[in-house]
Amino acid sequence: DAIDLDAGAGIEIYRITRPQTTTLTRMMGAARNPTFDIVFNRRGEVARVLRTRPSGNDALDNNIESAIFFWRARGKEFDALPDAPDATITIRLTFLLGGA
Repeated sequence: DAIDLDAGAGIEIYRITRPQTTTLTRMMGAARNPTFDIVFNRRGEVARVLRTRPSGNDALDNNIESAIFFWRARGKEFDALPDAPDATITIRLTFLLGGA
């Protein structure tokens, strides 16, 4: 099931899909809520994902990172970016995990 996220400042993140996890991955748990920097290019596509604070569960972090690459973003901030290959917008997002 997909969800949308209002990232503020004229940015909407859409086509958000939840990470697919196995029962084993969920049972392994996470030591903390992971934080990722998500870098969007001018077209609103994910260009890079950086783990700024891993959860302590590599399998979970890998699943989250894989899901993020399907996300898209749009809004006035993207329209204002220069027409250059290195023009990007970075959003830092912390995933709040139950029990972490």
